[in-house]
Amino acid sequence: MSFQKLLIKTAKLSPVKQFKHASILTKGGAILAVDYNGNFYHAEANVLKQLWPSKIKGTTMINIRITQTGIGMSRPCKNCLNLMKLMGVAKVIYTGRDGKNVMERVR
Repeated sequence: MSFQKLLIKTAKLSPVKQFKHASILTKGGAILAVDYNGNFYHAEANVLKQLWPSKIKGTTMINIRITQTGIGMSRPCKNCLNLMKLMGVAKVIYTGRDGKNVMERVR
C-alpha cells in the first residue's frame, strides 16, 4: 500500500468531522508510526507521542488532510513544527492548497 493510500485510510478514522488529518513518520522508506488527528491533538503530535522520548533524527513526516471536497492543505502548525524539530524530524511533506505535495526542511 502506498503512503498516500495509507494516509487517506488513516485520516478517515479521525473522529473530527470538519477536517481529517493523518501523519506518517518514515525513515529510509520504513514506517515508524502512523496516526490521525483527534479532538485534542494534531496527527503529527499523535505520531510523535508514540515514539517519545526517543530522538528520531533524520526522519520524514508525511501529512494529508481530507476534506468533504477532496484533499486539502495539511501544512503543520507552528507548535507541531517545533515538536518535530525538538525530536529530530528532518523534513515534512504535506499536501498544499492545490492538493500537490510540498516538501519543507524542519528548522
